[in-house]
Amino acid sequence: MDTGRSATAMTEHQSLPVMRRSPLARLGIGLVVLTAVGAGIATVVVVSSSSTVRLHTGSGTAASSTTAGRGTTRPSASPSSETTEVVVYEPFTASGLASGISVTSTVSGSCWTGSIAVSRPDAWRCMSGNYIMDPCFSDPSGTPEVACPTSTGDPSAVTLMNLTQALPDSYSDSGSSPNPWLFQLADGAYCGVITGATTTVDGMPLSGGCTDSNSWVGNVDKTSRAWTVLIQAPRSSTLTRVAIARAWQ
Repeated sequence: MDTGRSATAMTEHQSLPVMRRSPLARLGIGLVVLTAVGAGIATVVVVSSSSTVRLHTGSGTAASSTTAGRGTTRPSASPSSETTEVVVYEPFTASGLASGISVTSTVSGSCWTGSIAVSRPDAWRCMSGNYIMDPCFSDPSGTPEVACPTSTGDPSAVTLMNLTQALPDSYSDSGSSPNPWLFQLADGAYCGVITGATTTVDGMPLSGGCTDSNSWVGNVDKTSRAWTVLIQAPRSSTLTRVAIARAWQ
């Protein structure tokens, strides 16, 4: 960790959900996480008006319902003919910010370790003042700046952080098994991950929050071509397995 930061500041803000004090706070609990496909992965490059994204699709069986501890789990409609769309998030190109990326604010700050939200060698946990941002993505060309997504449900909106210190390359993640950091459910809600202190639900971690005020619990089930996740409504003991339409990693 960055020994130049005060222990008080780090403790206070690490206990908060990611982007707690930014527009991402609308997630209710935080920003970021998800996961991928089963066997038979195919990779295709899609060029859009905004930027190039890599979509990964895989074959597998339809999603099925499960139970989790004492909470009741209801199956959602099994999207047997659907596949979760996985988008590789690339806010930078060789010439700078990608077309379609919108800078909503510019700050100065530094990064002290790899991202907790997503395992990628170019993803970082950063701080501006006493405000933690995770994930922030570095420019592959080496420009001393990182792009930190800041808008609920809109990964194209970023805070651009001008780095006051070099990136701590020795603390970067291997990226051997990247976890998506944002996902959209089949019902349209967006969900992100908690990177600070959390609690458990029926022995599973309370992993993140969604834009509809629900929470998601445990890990994303990636065994089918349509990934699923357990969703818990506020003040409810029921866990419902819901399909994921799109995931960013």
